[in-house]
Amino acid sequence: MKHIVEKIYRDAHKLWEGDFKNLAPEIQDMAFRHYLAENPALLDEIFPTCCSGGGPLLIEALYEDQFNRFDRVYRAMSMFKPLEEVCESEAISAEKRSELKRLLMGGSPAEMTDFWKIIIYRYCRNALCAACDEWYRDIDREHMESLLADMQLMSIREAACEVH
Repeated sequence: MKHIVEKIYRDAHKLWEGDFKNLAPEIQDMAFRHYLAENPALLDEIFPTCCSGGGPLLIEALYEDQFNRFDRVYRAMSMFKPLEEVCESEAISAEKRSELKRLLMGGSPAEMTDFWKIIIYRYCRNALCAACDEWYRDIDREHMESLLADMQLMSIREAACEVH
């Protein structure tokens, strides 16, 4: 998890202070994508059983949604499956199942994409928030130490150049 927080640290605005919830949505999306890529077992918890084995493809389509690809892939995986099976997942509450059914019956591809991003956010945010809490200070300290070492090295080089 530390390397995910390091990536967030590099990509986040310089004023970021380690709170995952304060990150820009595109950086949060990147973090979720990396987190899920490293924890593929979570994909079977998040997506319905009709999508079993297709989680990596769904995540790729979700976070690189071009031409509504996620919606098309999800619908293809769930084709010919009972509606209840298509909506059953550990990550989806009863209230959200009703919303997913509505989307499957006539929602737009953008709504479907947003729905799943929200499901993933709610399901995974605690782990990413905890990782940021755990690793941010160490990463920030290491970054500051590195900057200080670079500045000291530059001073030594400048002093050496002045002597010659």
